[in-house]
Amino acid sequence: MKKFTSYCTISFVMLVAAAAFADSGAASISTIAPSAGASLLKANKVNIRARPSRTAELVTQLKKGDEVKVFETKSVVEAGKTQEWSRITLPATAKCYVLSKLIAGGKATGDGINIRCGPGSNFKEIGKLTKGEKVYLVKAGSEWTQIKPTLQCSGWVASEYLEVAPVPVPVLTPAPPIISNVAEVVSAPIAPPVVVPAPTPAFQSEPETLAYYVVRDGIFQTVDSQEKQEEKMLAPYELMTLVFDRRQYRVAYLDMAEKNLDKYEGKHVRILGNLRWRRGERYPVIIVERIEPVW
Repeated sequence: MKKFTSYCTISFVMLVAAAAFADSGAASISTIAPSAGASLLKANKVNIRARPSRTAELVTQLKKGDEVKVFETKSVVEAGKTQEWSRITLPATAKCYVLSKLIAGGKATGDGINIRCGPGSNFKEIGKLTKGEKVYLVKAGSEWTQIKPTLQCSGWVASEYLEVAPVPVPVLTPAPPIISNVAEVVSAPIAPPVVVPAPTPAFQSEPETLAYYVVRDGIFQTVDSQEKQEEKMLAPYELMTLVFDRRQYRVAYLDMAEKNLDKYEGKHVRILGNLRWRRGERYPVIIVERIEPVW
């Protein structure tokens, strides 16, 4: 009972302190459990900001129906009002900048390099680069270079403008009917079993080539020139996984008939086509029928 009384007293003191802090007009932030899965924007021209605040710098805008990934959600008390904010991935259209001297050969030259939402150190950082990380240049400048957002770049949006994307419901196979009248089953004539001789088992070898239709999501990019020399290149393009824990893996090579594919370089795309995987090959090849951006 004494322990319970102590816990109540501590909780009451913390609540009083939080209320006093909110009344002071400063911003208070508390983390809420992150959302799982994708979310959709349910309003048009939604502002994405560099920080969870209505007065923070504007990074970009998204339109109704755009799909985003939520990293975390925070409850922010600002000027006595509570607002829920979500940190989300940035679309490929967002403008990101890095100091030009910290980029060489399309790669970061150091660790912890700030990616900012404008061409100047006065703009807020919206992501970081690790040493050797590949970046896609949009416009090179003498002091600041514009790059495409990396998968770690993020911005903040008011959670009221998000809704959870619907998840497809699996089709369930109905269970067989239950026989309730046991007497009818017992009285029914039983046909004698038909004995079919088992065929002599033949050796079934594995097929030399697997082929089937697939839909895959990932990052579209051109095969690196060094990799072209190190291993047998099956196609000039490849589909990579999203970066997780600073790692990225190849999903498949892409055999593309379409030209002018620079617009998809480094972007999150959805690939539809026939997958072919021959024995002895390290990665499959997808004969692409259609490619479309996820954002």
